[in-house]
Amino acid sequence: MRRLKRAPDADSTLTQDSLMECVTYDPHSGVFLWIRLSPKKAWRLGSPAGSKNPNGYVSIRIAGRAYQAHRLVWLYVYGRWPMGDIDHINGNRSDNRLCNLRECTRSENMQNVRPQSNNTSGHPGVTWNKARQKWVAQICHRGAYKNLGGFSKYGDACQAYLAAKGALHTFQPTPRRQ
Repeated sequence: MRRLKRAPDADSTLTQDSLMECVTYDPHSGVFLWIRLSPKKAWRLGSPAGSKNPNGYVSIRIAGRAYQAHRLVWLYVYGRWPMGDIDHINGNRSDNRLCNLRECTRSENMQNVRPQSNNTSGHPGVTWNKARQKWVAQICHRGAYKNLGGFSKYGDACQAYLAAKGALHTFQPTPRRQ
């Protein structure tokens, strides 16, 4: 059974009604548009709300507080804050179309991450062990790394990782490429 932990923004005083007074949301484009004038007039009616933050997520400031747009989508559409994380299925952090978002646990969200930037093998979970002169496959499951073995052939290590990912990562059984 999946256990979702209450997110910090669930304590916010921002409600679906107050959100809908400020912005409108198009689930097909994933864009929020301002529909109420700002007291500071920093934006215009009908202009896109928010901007990308350094991590690539769209952030929208409402009533002096910054919110991640993908979490606001959940409030806007479903009338409640998400209980856990929101996963961007395609990995694009600024793609807030409703069809690209799904509620999940932190562990499930970690199943859909990009390969690390220092990955030189070109395949997630596969590294070259210089001392053993073998390709090593490993996978993280429930916070612990599981060694899948050492392989003479690169393709065998990749297949071992893919088989383990399919069996252990049921939320996202296929890896994302860079």
